Amino acid sequence: MEEKSRVILRPVEESDKEFLLETLKLTSDVGEAYNDPKMAENYWERSVLGNKTMRYLMVCLADSNRSVAYCSLQDIDSDVIEIGLNVYPEYQGMGYGAEAVKGLLKITAEEYPGKEVIIRTRSDNAGSVRIAEKCGGRIIRKEKTQYDIIAEKLAKMAEEVGEDTSEILSNRDSLRGIYTVVYRMEKED
Repeated sequence: MEEKSRVILRPVEESDKEFLLETLKLTSDVGEAYNDPKMAENYWERSVLGNKTMRYLMVCLADSNRSVAYCSLQDIDSDVIEIGLNVYPEYQGMGYGAEAVKGLLKITAEEYPGKEVIIRTRSDNAGSVRIAEKCGGRIIRKEKTQYDIIAEKLAKMAEEVGEDTSEILSNRDSLRGIYTVVYRMEKED
């Protein structure tokens, strides 16, 4: 017998804005950028509400409807759906993230049959790695992190104007052995 989930997934509503943006600030690699009210508003309007290829869902406790995380489904291309998850720090390590991913896998099986489902996470994010693996994910490739990609672009721009690039390039994740891991997920029936 299947165990009943402690979480429910529901569409994001205007009333979720404060929680979602606070979770983003606290859990994203670039969360500090969203301390700027204009950046936060732009993210909410363009990424959460206005993105035609990405759908955001709230992860709420089934017994109280309290928000514990938000997640997303992004239609990458005709063959791939990427799922994302940001769990509010207070609720990390309690299993809610894995339950949310299992719910997302059920949604993808119903709404996107035939599409590959992936999760991307940084190799140093132990909680996300654990969730992907607990939910049946198998590593299919490793990629540069967003930090590495941005550092390389910044270094190229600095080089073009004659600036020293050594400090920019010395902070790359790849120098610390950090990379993005891409997992292929098995859909839930």
